[in-house]
Amino acid sequence: MREIADELGLSVPTVSRALGGYTDIAEATRKRVAETAKRLGYAPNAAGRMLASGKSGFVGLVLPVGAQQFVDAYLGAIVAGLSEGFSERGLDLMIATVPATETPLDTIRKLIGSRRVDGLILARIAPQDPRIALLREAEVPFVALGRQLDGPGDHSWLDVDSGAAFAEAVERLAALGHRHIGLVSITDDFSFARHRDADTALAAARLGLRISRIAAPRADREARRQGIRDLLTAPDRPTAVLGLVDGIALDVLNIAADMGLSVPADLSVIGFDDIAGSGHSTPPLSTFEPYNQRLGRRAAHVLADLLAGTGKAPIQILEKAEFVTRGSHARAPDTK
Repeated sequence: MREIADELGLSVPTVSRALGGYTDIAEATRKRVAETAKRLGYAPNAAGRMLASGKSGFVGLVLPVGAQQFVDAYLGAIVAGLSEGFSERGLDLMIATVPATETPLDTIRKLIGSRRVDGLILARIAPQDPRIALLREAEVPFVALGRQLDGPGDHSWLDVDSGAAFAEAVERLAALGHRHIGLVSITDDFSFARHRDADTALAAARLGLRISRIAAPRADREARRQGIRDLLTAPDRPTAVLGLVDGIALDVLNIAADMGLSVPADLSVIGFDDIAGSGHSTPPLSTFEPYNQRLGRRAAHVLADLLAGTGKAPIQILEKAEFVTRGSHARAPDTK
């Protein structure tokens, strides 16, 4: 650190705080120090840093190890953003897996009990999430990526208003003459699913539209695909379908093609998340871009500020998703 300080004409404490991501050091100075440290091959001694500060320098993200749960497009974007944001603040992201013999709460208790992490990021929030209750009681800093519906809300969270996005999708389809809309959802009890389900129903009721909802476990793709087939073969099938996420909407596109339905001439389809494959489907999927990587980066900065004592909890941020117009939605067949 002394070598970096001498080269940049700074004090050693300033270099130390810059490397630690403290926001009382100007962004430009933090960047100069980080670039010089990288060029000189500087790496802090983790054990020494922990002994001196009582902090590990790690932030935890706990994920199940199940093949259907561990990695998906949403989590991939979130992890990329978190890694980027924490790196900018001199912190490291630790991804802790939950073995089949444990629950997420067990893994979190071990992490905070052993002081291996200074704080946690929570993803996929339940309406009343026991992880939030545990961390609040233990007084461990955390940021939730999502909102509780049935529990206390006086903690830091960031979320995308996906319920408003689904209401917007209903309004767009209604303006194109659609009167009967399908919604393919999940049975897993996550807050984001409840928001999307509820706001879809409210928008449809306000506009006098009919909603046909089907749902299956998130990990049971075959049950979901059968539900989509049943929806599209019903005597009075919907003229448009909303997929809770892009992966579901892409299943709708594939099944519709197998059944000989033309999208968007016979059926409109809209998804959510704008994953990499959405722009390359046939036809390209109309969807919503929630900017998940940007959300993860911002969540990392919020938690870093809380850990540094420069952020005041609770910090609560609700972002807007942006509609991406592509080729999978059009006017209802009977209005052309």
